Amino acid sequence: MNVRKGASEASYWLERMQVAQKLWRSLRADETITHGQSNSEEFSFSSIKALSTGIESHSDIQALKVDDDTWCLRVDVALVDYRVFDLSSFANGWGAPDRFMTFVPYLALQHFSGTPISPLPTYDLGTTDYELMQLLREGSREIDLIWTTFGGYDVKNFGSLALWMMEHKEKVGLHLNDVGGIFAAFVYGDRALSEILIRQLECHWEERARREPGHPGVQSAATKVRECLARVRSIIK
Repeated sequence: MNVRKGASEASYWLERMQVAQKLWRSLRADETITHGQSNSEEFSFSSIKALSTGIESHSDIQALKVDDDTWCLRVDVALVDYRVFDLSSFANGWGAPDRFMTFVPYLALQHFSGTPISPLPTYDLGTTDYELMQLLREGSREIDLIWTTFGGYDVKNFGSLALWMMEHKEKVGLHLNDVGGIFAAFVYGDRALSEILIRQLECHWEERARREPGHPGVQSAATKVRECLARVRSIIK
């Protein structure tokens, strides 16, 4: 990534994002690329692969400035299932994020293979377009390998992939929407996991309410969680 002399950092990262989007589109031609966003220290964009109506795998590409000389590339996968979304929206009483989980293929593959977990590598800011292409190619390969491990890009494999990620959340960089995770486990047939997630969410907020009796925000949030979980339990019987 060569910084043009005199160019602002913001314009530099915008130009780098546009190059990365073009390269990513060449690697994943069957996916829809988002417009993305950039600032003086990073850029990000996503691509969307539809497996069926309302069931999607999103790839999130983020380049981050680490210091004056280096940057890192992070590739995440987010899962979207509008059955989970609809149930979560009902339970929340106001709506829900469309994505119920995000994980890092780079970490998941290390854990799956038993390789010691290592942090994301960093690269010189002088990375060329060709070198950027190789990094994006590797990120794309990791996404494909994750799906191949669970049987390929198919709706029938969606649930098993999601459940495995939830079961190994500490090792795969998992970000799980609380209510979305409960309903994902329910929809994909693991009621025991959905009950565990219900109890974890319930215990967390009951403990916070107990420890902070004079905090109106905490008490209000705990009340909303109780109401939400009552609606969850009315569905998961």
